Amino acid sequence: MYTVLIVEDELLVSAGLKSMVHWADMDMAVIGEARNGKQGLEKYRQLKPDMILTDIKMPVMDGLEMITQIRKEDTETRIIVLTCYEEFDLVRQAFKLGISDYILKLKMLPEEIEQVISKVYEEMIQSQTRRKTEDNRTNQPERMNHIRNQCRDYILHASCAVPGFGKIWGKLGMEEREMAVCMLEVFPYQQKHQSKEGKQEEKTEAVILDLLQELVSKDNGGQVWQEREKRYLIVLGIPDRNDQQKREAFFRDLTFRMRILIRSRLNRNTVFGFSSFTDFPEELQRLYREAAKALEMAVFLGEDFLIYGAVENQQKYEKKTGDFWEQMEKLEIVTESYQQNVMKEISFMRNGGLSESADVKEILIRWIHWVSFDRGIQKKEVLKFALETVEQIRCSATLQEMYKIMDAYSRAMKQGAKDTSMVSREVAETISYIKQHYCESDLSLSTAARKAAMHKDYLSKLFKQETGSGFSEYVNIQRIKKAQELLITTHMKSYEIAQEVGFQDESYFSRVFKKFVGIRPNEYKRREMT
Repeated sequence: MYTVLIVEDELLVSAGLKSMVHWADMDMAVIGEARNGKQGLEKYRQLKPDMILTDIKMPVMDGLEMITQIRKEDTETRIIVLTCYEEFDLVRQAFKLGISDYILKLKMLPEEIEQVISKVYEEMIQSQTRRKTEDNRTNQPERMNHIRNQCRDYILHASCAVPGFGKIWGKLGMEEREMAVCMLEVFPYQQKHQSKEGKQEEKTEAVILDLLQELVSKDNGGQVWQEREKRYLIVLGIPDRNDQQKREAFFRDLTFRMRILIRSRLNRNTVFGFSSFTDFPEELQRLYREAAKALEMAVFLGEDFLIYGAVENQQKYEKKTGDFWEQMEKLEIVTESYQQNVMKEISFMRNGGLSESADVKEILIRWIHWVSFDRGIQKKEVLKFALETVEQIRCSATLQEMYKIMDAYSRAMKQGAKDTSMVSREVAETISYIKQHYCESDLSLSTAARKAAMHKDYLSKLFKQETGSGFSEYVNIQRIKKAQELLITTHMKSYEIAQEVGFQDESYFSRVFKKFVGIRPNEYKRREMT
């Protein structure tokens, strides 16, 4: 079965492509979607689809740039572009980059779409036939690598169906064997919260893959693949499944040798998650999901080894996550609005929203952003400290480590808030005046200076000295904070929000918004609402 990736920023178009086309009848399956070219490129590298359907005009990265990057890495994947009539010049550019065909979005009739896809499907069949002929002329290791790739894709992608998978799997020498799946994650042995150069990391990951494959092949003919950065998928033949003690001893012995090997050779630490077992290769997808869940639980709990389904592990996991969110509730909170946001997300997590450690990390990173921005202070040292803390969170392994990082950050920011509250009466009155009138377009330093009974030049100097921000910058921070709220809680247009928060010119509002948030208002709304 051939796999398909859809890259389209319009949800209706994407949904239409999935529903109108009889993919299964054409021996094809949609295994992924993306909303812009950047996401599409990431999905392509992760999923390696046989065919890509992509829009040309998209935010962040357009379709032409994405196709250009893909063609640097791959000339085989078939690409069909989705376009409007007025974009035909762009279609010509796309053909020069090596696309197979195009579909007019304005028509989107099922029979016309299937006609284009069927044509490209036939091209893939012919190309596959040629490759098989060439494969017959190549040596056995290359043919075996192709089989391994087929097996990896089947196990990792729940939507991927491979007819006769059991026979394909048998070519790896593991037929008629009871099997379990192991997920392995690798961390720096001494966590320094620093990322190494990309090339060095790639080299390290390749070495780990070779070491693991050599070890499990020697033991039981197992197979190893890299699932994603720092994570490895291992399929193992297991001893008598009716003897639980013997099976657990086998797992522990194997993981011990893996751990010692990787630590001694590469100074890396390891965490393992194991699935239940099966006699049937077709169930390896289920076992992969079990092993991935066991690995997540092990990471959260600070364990180095967990087997899926053990009642005591589940109880320990539920208690540990509950304790974590209780600890987070007791953090030193800087502002009331920050606390409200944190409590809202903790409630969501406790109601079953927690799935992976990556989810928790993204939530904590967002909280760090809230603290820094809520402070309304753009001092370089504050921003630097926030960025350093974000990197520590990304590198952290356990829930307890994440809590310690957040606790230290919250305490530091709380103390910083106390320090910056020691301002003069004039500056305190000016801050209060700004927070009451920042939505008024005629708010100015001169107006604030008259209210504080000071010369505007002296107030400007004093304000900058005591808050770390200039008067206009502080006003804009308050306006942008309000704009962010309106963008995701109302249906107001960007120009309406600009006027609502005190900007008379929408283009100036957009530039200021990007300066503080990093993206334009419409991009921010699209990202937060998806």
